[in-house]
Amino acid sequence: MKITSIPLINLVPDPTQPRSAMPAAELDTLAASIRDRGLLNPIRVKPADENKHHTIVSGHRRHAALVRLGAETAACVITATSSDEVDILAEQLAENIHRENLSPIEEAAAYCRYLALKDITAAQAAAELNVPPTRISRALPLLDLPQGLRDAVHAGHVPKETAYHLSRLPEGNDRDQLFARALSGTLSRDKAARAAKAATARRPSAETSVRRVNCQLAAGRSVTVSGAAIDLDALIDTLEEVLREARKARTQNWNVSTLAKVFKDRSAVGGTV
Repeated sequence: MKITSIPLINLVPDPTQPRSAMPAAELDTLAASIRDRGLLNPIRVKPADENKHHTIVSGHRRHAALVRLGAETAACVITATSSDEVDILAEQLAENIHRENLSPIEEAAAYCRYLALKDITAAQAAAELNVPPTRISRALPLLDLPQGLRDAVHAGHVPKETAYHLSRLPEGNDRDQLFARALSGTLSRDKAARAAKAATARRPSAETSVRRVNCQLAAGRSVTVSGAAIDLDALIDTLEEVLREARKARTQNWNVSTLAKVFKDRSAVGGTV
């Protein structure tokens, strides 16, 4: 890895990077660390354009902190010229997601852009980005919320789990009232979840639900979910329940045959694992 010193005036932030907000307190802390210990990780940049400008691929916070310190140059690694928009976005997502640097809205928007650029499913994107599929499936609905609520989620005033449950509500006065309570800070996540579950139960299922879903996956595997009036929310809830029970079984050193038998016994008595 060749490290090159590049003047800060020649470094340009990527306008399409996932992260749009950088709190001042956070930058002050990072700047103090760089001042005391130096820049431990070089900034990754694209090759120079005709104006000798390098667009930053990863390291936007480090760049902003160096500007804050009044530095003149930064240690950089120039990426291969073959890096395309999708590869760069994947690198930016990886840098931010696993450090919890993105707001829920920024993360959702980045997932949406990644899916559009690659023309793949959320499950395929989850595998490529090494994140749980539910992280993407629960993030994308946040983009359908009203602007005011999206702004509140972005600012951290409304928790993302509460916002996800609100995104499942049908339009109407009840939803508007719950949105208002969320904005005022008087709506808990559990209350939002109960409201979403009740609304889903009341929702007509003639065109939005089926009785059986067969999911064909990679390596010849498949998952089948059957039952009365399965819509997308019910499918997600069911798969999440199976995942929770499988993880619990692993902590108890069960094998998959034992778990399958326990599931079968549970269905016979109507209980839980």
